[in-house]
Amino acid sequence: MDRAIHDRDKATNQAKAIRKQSSKITSDLMSADATVNRLRAERNDLRRVVSELRGGVESLNLKQIDKVEMELTAALKNVGKVKERKVKEALVTEEEKRMCVVCQTEVKSVLLMPCRHMCLCKDCSRNNAMDKCPLCRVKITQKIDVFA
Repeated sequence: MDRAIHDRDKATNQAKAIRKQSSKITSDLMSADATVNRLRAERNDLRRVVSELRGGVESLNLKQIDKVEMELTAALKNVGKVKERKVKEALVTEEEKRMCVVCQTEVKSVLLMPCRHMCLCKDCSRNNAMDKCPLCRVKITQKIDVFA
């Protein structure tokens, strides 16, 4: 008898968990459907704009031309922002590549031998404790100042 009650309670709890999971999945599906519908509408708007541009704006009335102009202006503004961000990221990356791996403030200017890594600035290379390359850990036999 106790075993039957325990089994029933266990089954009830499992059913509740399954209903809860099903409800969450249904909610997620509805959210995904809404996103798909929104993206389809955006795609259709963009296709319409492209179609209007290909067909020429001569056949459009003034209101339609204004709408196309606003959409293109917004798109160009967005493209400009993305381009500006990417250029800034590239500049930061290039600047980071030029900096000493130890202090990160001075430009790399010393070639380490025998590994031939150029990863230190002059000040960091003069540190007596710097007897191994910070990149590959090979013992440094010579430090050559590089002028670029």
